[in-house]
Amino acid sequence: MVDQDEGPVLRLTWYPESYVEEINQSHCDIDLFTILPAATRPGLEWRRGSDWSTVQIDANEVVVMPGEILQELGAAEAVTHRVVSTGEDRISCSLFVNAKPSLLIRENVLAGDLMGERLRAVQRLGNNNA
Repeated sequence: MVDQDEGPVLRLTWYPESYVEEINQSHCDIDLFTILPAATRPGLEWRRGSDWSTVQIDANEVVVMPGEILQELGAAEAVTHRVVSTGEDRISCSLFVNAKPSLLIRENVLAGDLMGERLRAVQRLGNNNA
């Protein structure tokens, strides 16, 4: 089920002190799931209904957030989340675990097709905001 050829994607993100308020807009990750250790400062929030809650991750813990592919498989609802800042430097790490592109999600829809569709939608959104 997990993409053994390309493997997970590890992303380190630095949010400079000049970034204030919502600095990573609300979204769901596209992957199977994302593993998040504690960042250098709080800032991760997730949405429950219409309310936002701060996600507390202690130094010896990780959070595992279901992504859209896992939701498509019926295992767990993808978590809508964002990052907010009070204007202090913040460094975070995200490990995105992807499905094999050949994994059948539903009739005639492969994980790779769904990932490509979602990535194109994100790209279009980014181009419209530029």
